[in-house]
Amino acid sequence: MIRRLRTFLLIAIAAVLGAVLGRVALEMRQRMDAGEPPESIDLRRITIRVQDLVPGLVAAMRVRDVPWSWLHIPSWLAAFGVNLGVAAFGGDLSRMREMVERAAMGMAGITPGWDGRSTDTPAWEPPAWTTPDIAADPAPRWAAEVPSDDPGQPSGGFSAFDR
Repeated sequence: MIRRLRTFLLIAIAAVLGAVLGRVALEMRQRMDAGEPPESIDLRRITIRVQDLVPGLVAAMRVRDVPWSWLHIPSWLAAFGVNLGVAAFGGDLSRMREMVERAAMGMAGITPGWDGRSTDTPAWEPPAWTTPDIAADPAPRWAAEVPSDDPGQPSGGFSAFDR
């Protein structure tokens, strides 16, 4: 009983410490991005909620489940590491994903300027042989190949009300 209580207290302390250090790292990174010195952090502005501790506590409970048990990570270390990571990078996951995508696209030789959602033309153009020439062949091929049995139906047409 005492051993379990001691383990739970160690996990709780590690979870709180990980969340606090993660918030400090986040504050330092935000100050560096703003051009301010990172050493002048106001520790009174750093607040921790119960919701900030939950990911680490869940990770600590799951370290004995397969496949995580194969890594032999102590519960307190899982609580500390997960809360540190979530507090430091949790709000910036989209920014981190964008940075990784830009780096991967740069390594692949693709220009990372086009996101697929903009209305501007992309930096690359598809080859001319892949673009269909609609002006030269306005009728679809399936309409020309399939004659219609009903004279009221257009040639090759499809009706959802066919019997």
